[in-house]
Amino acid sequence: MRADGDFPPGHRRRFPGEPHRTAYSVSMSMTIRRTLLPAALLLAALAASACSARPGPPREGAVVDARRERASSFPAMIEDLATVRMVFVGESHTSPEHHEIQRRIVDELSRRNPHVIVGMEMLQRPYQEVLDRWSAGLLSEDAFLREVSWFDQWGDWDLYAPILRLCRDRRLKVVGLHLPALGPGGVISREISRVGLENLPPWMRARLPDVIDTSVKAHEREIRKIFFAHPGMEKVEGIEDRFRRFYQSQCTWDETMAESAVQALAASPHPDAAVVVLAGSMHVADFHSIPERARRRNGLDYRVVLPLETPGEKDEPVVLGPGRPGDWLLYTGPSPNPSPARLGVGIRGGDNLVTMVAEKGAAAEAGLAVGDLLVGIDGFPVRDLVDVKVALDSRVPGDTVVLRWTRGGEAMEGKGVIAEPPSMMGPVRAPQAP
Repeated sequence: MRADGDFPPGHRRRFPGEPHRTAYSVSMSMTIRRTLLPAALLLAALAASACSARPGPPREGAVVDARRERASSFPAMIEDLATVRMVFVGESHTSPEHHEIQRRIVDELSRRNPHVIVGMEMLQRPYQEVLDRWSAGLLSEDAFLREVSWFDQWGDWDLYAPILRLCRDRRLKVVGLHLPALGPGGVISREISRVGLENLPPWMRARLPDVIDTSVKAHEREIRKIFFAHPGMEKVEGIEDRFRRFYQSQCTWDETMAESAVQALAASPHPDAAVVVLAGSMHVADFHSIPERARRRNGLDYRVVLPLETPGEKDEPVVLGPGRPGDWLLYTGPSPNPSPARLGVGIRGGDNLVTMVAEKGAAAEAGLAVGDLLVGIDGFPVRDLVDVKVALDSRVPGDTVVLRWTRGGEAMEGKGVIAEPPSMMGPVRAPQAP
């Protein structure tokens, strides 16, 4: 890795590198897109025509060994990953394909080594006891989601469930890498952005890594580009100090995840234990974030795997080999930005009292009204908002749901189709007469 290797920004640009080496393109907003340019590599990776004058972009499913600058295969990648004890796999958080790649990597590596540890950005460190019970098969999914505050801390369970179910079924240790919570809805990283590391109260600073390295200038430059991407940001009063605190927060986040992964590996009684870290691509790409911070702690070699969207025509090329953003690049289709399944209803926390019903949506179609108590979705009893989110997690707009509710003590039931969010806007419905 080059000492001046950059961190992927939130806009397209060229990475530093040798001028005549294999190139690919990049853009990033929690997902990275790469394009392989040389015809020779495209011929090997994509079985393109030998007489093609202008090589096209890589197809979905292409696997590239970026260290050796050549097309490869998923089995070959697994064989390489199995030679190291730290593997970092990026993701676009909303991409089912990226999460399936992560699941396959955990599956294949744990078949070879039953002592694989899975570290997840999506889970917080204070919940480790809950994670251990999950891995031991002692928790139902409903109990797990409640005890780790999944929907408060993260979101879409459907995307991550196959990975966590695999860990449970294989009895693989799962480690929460994320910063600890301050309370409902708050994490220490937000407090750092607000007041700075130096102004944290002692009890809060004590929960963070002893060393938080903010000295990597290439990393700081690229975070700065993201921070100042909006026009006029540089004119905001006190903006440099705000950026300094923001950068401290980003480094703290990455240092904490690196420390968590390294500590989990060191605590394992198995000398062949390996850790697979699953995190957003911006936390692993270009090595400066979690990977190098982890190696600084234990000196172990590692690999970075980046699932990447197949690129657009205007993506700018960057190099493979020295200056690469990852060791292995796996191409997928575009990451979707799915609309969450919404009933078109406002619900009070605690008892599921209906406080609002949009004019259009599943709730209105089913016959739900303000003042009702929602008690079930598709046969799934719902006691509170967590239950509602669990019941809807695998639903998408267009799905039909069966709702059950009580009105004045009377049990009622109706069906409705989940609508796209914009179509659910409308006036509040008054309670229906009993």
